[in-house]
Amino acid sequence: MTRSPGAPAPEWIRALDLSKSYPVGGGLFRKPRKVVRALRNVSLALRKGETTGLVGESGSGKSTFGRSILRLTEPDSGQVFFEGENILAFSPREMKRLRRRCQVIFQDPFASLSPRMTVRDILCEPLDIHNIGGREERTDRAAELLETVGLRGEHLRRYPHEFSGGQRQRIGIARALMPNPEFLLADEAVSALDVSLQAQIVNLLAEMRRRFSLTMLFITHDLSLVEYLCDRVAVMYAGTIVETAPADELCRSPLHPYTQALLSAIPRIDPRRKTARLIMKEEGDSTGEAAEGCVIAGRCPCARKECFAESPSLRRVGDASEHMVACRCVS
Repeated sequence: MTRSPGAPAPEWIRALDLSKSYPVGGGLFRKPRKVVRALRNVSLALRKGETTGLVGESGSGKSTFGRSILRLTEPDSGQVFFEGENILAFSPREMKRLRRRCQVIFQDPFASLSPRMTVRDILCEPLDIHNIGGREERTDRAAELLETVGLRGEHLRRYPHEFSGGQRQRIGIARALMPNPEFLLADEAVSALDVSLQAQIVNLLAEMRRRFSLTMLFITHDLSLVEYLCDRVAVMYAGTIVETAPADELCRSPLHPYTQALLSAIPRIDPRRKTARLIMKEEGDSTGEAAEGCVIAGRCPCARKECFAESPSLRRVGDASEHMVACRCVS
């Protein structure tokens, strides 16, 4: 499908007002001490053919959001529309058909592969579940995809413990591609790897996206990765989206203080690109539970009195801009 230059891609998956809470503490006969709100009425649209980055610190709700839009975690409320249909109302059979089109690359390359299965069985399992092809055809596809991700067909007979972390993550990517999906959720797919392996896997994901025309949600805490891989970025803090923009624009001119703090923390080799470090206050509740207004007001160095009174909503900055921010301090 073609579109005019500069025109945004059509929305394909849309999450509306997703909320999810988890009880903390308590027991069988005791009430929980408190309830942590992992998602707070989060809305985000994913465009077909694009890679959207979801960025934030640990505990911000990124993985909960990614798992919720595929119903790996059931949200407490909200809607998720896939090609105009609310998948939260789907039956198990309808969800099984949808999951053939939507696959996941998990964060931990060591825990996400069964140690009792060979690589061939791991890769062919999605095709077994969806009853795609015969045994020989499945094996041929598994060998082909192993070659595609930089391994060899002879590795099909080996077990996961015989591979390094980077090789295991390549196997995880190959498994996700086996049923020929249209959407790929990469949930912190490189955070467990060292820097050199991170670069290899990110380059591989970029190549797989181009080769297979994938739509991707790339969840990470590293803004330097999304600048390279993603078309658009959403920044999340305490279960709330605080800023969204095209990736190059957000990295060039961030507006929300939290985004500015994340970007200022990235080490810069080029001395000409050095920026003043913006430090968030250590006091305050990083989960946003204590804030009556803006969830980040207790830690924000730019917070004003009105920031503690009412929670800001995402608003567009400029008439023709796709840059949106939830901050009263941004004019």
